[in-house]
Amino acid sequence: MSGASTLAALHATGNVGTDGFLTVGSYADVTATVRAQGASIPASGVGAEMQYGSGAANFIGYDRAAAAYIPVRVLGSTLSLFVGGTSSGVSIAGTGYVTVSSGLTVTAGGANITGGLLLAGGATITGNSTVVGTLGVTGATTLAAVSATTITASGLTTLRKVKGGGAAIGFAVQTGAGTGATGAVTTGSTDMFGEIRLTTGSGPTAGADWIYVPYAVAYVGTAPFPVITPSTNSAALAQLYVSAYTVDGFTVAGLIAVASNPVYFTYSVGQ
Repeated sequence: MSGASTLAALHATGNVGTDGFLTVGSYADVTATVRAQGASIPASGVGAEMQYGSGAANFIGYDRAAAAYIPVRVLGSTLSLFVGGTSSGVSIAGTGYVTVSSGLTVTAGGANITGGLLLAGGATITGNSTVVGTLGVTGATTLAAVSATTITASGLTTLRKVKGGGAAIGFAVQTGAGTGATGAVTTGSTDMFGEIRLTTGSGPTAGADWIYVPYAVAYVGTAPFPVITPSTNSAALAQLYVSAYTVDGFTVAGLIAVASNPVYFTYSVGQ
């Protein structure tokens, strides 16, 4: 050291005090707490920095020469973030699962998750979220909209409204509906809900199949159960019923032959 300024002082307690920056050429073992009480910024270099400023502790990976942040890695068998110093708010197990012990709130930008996410508390997500892996929630969850290939609930599920999506359902008029019979699908009809507009022709056959309704996408596993409801007087008079159903679609027959009339019916399908 030279000059009148004291750059570092070795105290009897074993502490080293410095007014500038302390450079250690090798590793350093510290048997007590390492504490940063300021946020003096190095002029150059790249590395991991620990600072204290504006009432907060900061852990930063930064390249001073390039004026750019660098990746920060935290390594351990498990990782936990403690809130208030006593309870673990977020923990990451060695399997890669993230566990949130209290509520999870995503307010902007949504969440894109390629692995599993386990929530022990509630979750409120106001942005769009994409989960490629498995999402398990054991607490209360509020979602504005959900789009999923499969949703499995082991307990009670309360839904205010359910809307079908995907491609429109199809139809194929059968010969039993009579000569010249026609059909149509009401706009917005899906594999889940909708309306079929069948108009019988001349000479329909009572008890025969009148129309076949194939699903846009076949169900998997057991055949779903279609429920139909007449939406015209003629359909009620014809006493329409589901004569057959499979994972691919369902067939509707008329018990009473009603010729040249609109025998419209709505349907809902559940598995």
